[in-house]
Amino acid sequence: MDSTTLTILIAIAFLILAVITSWISARLGHHKRFTKEWWSNWIQGLSTELVGAAIATLLIGVVVGTVQKNEADEVLKRQLIAQMGSPNNDFAIEAVRQLRSLGWIENGFLQGAALWNANLEGAVLQLANLQGADLLFANLQDAFLSGANLESVVLQDANLRGAYLWNANLQGAKLYYAKFNESTILPDGTNWTPETDMSRFTDPNHPQFWRSDDPESPAYGGDNNP
Repeated sequence: MDSTTLTILIAIAFLILAVITSWISARLGHHKRFTKEWWSNWIQGLSTELVGAAIATLLIGVVVGTVQKNEADEVLKRQLIAQMGSPNNDFAIEAVRQLRSLGWIENGFLQGAALWNANLEGAVLQLANLQGADLLFANLQDAFLSGANLESVVLQDANLRGAYLWNANLQGAKLYYAKFNESTILPDGTNWTPETDMSRFTDPNHPQFWRSDDPESPAYGGDNNP
């Protein structure tokens, strides 16, 4: 039995006792004799105290339950990040699936995550918020990264062959020795070629720095978009 269930049972017990004592008080209240009137008042006061105790118990239970859930979520998040960084592709992909089902792919939880050497080949990371994450030596071949926030991500020596990066934000990303091929779709929707200047997507000082015209994209240029 978990602590939340136990708290609810204790609160119910207090409420049951409050009902019983209130009923006894009402029965004694029909009599005019002093002793019975005193007992009636005392029991009525006890009933009120028991109701207050039940409410306090429930409130404490809610607070404790919330704290315990948050702590459990943090443990699970750390476990899933470690699993996502695995060199075992099936293991890493399962972590991505669980993170997405829990709503933790897009909410910024993966910002700054240590995922170096992760085998994320074929991973569905659409709209993932990986800002500042370390993906050194990661395998992202054929990964679906549409609309992902990859700002300041370390992708040094990463495998991006066949990766789908349409509308992704690569500003400040470290792409030294990253591997692409003609199947890699770049943020602007074009295919990578050996002549592609990737700094156009990473360096905001580049004269042709690319920004998206899609307001839903993390690379949206807003009013400054050419």
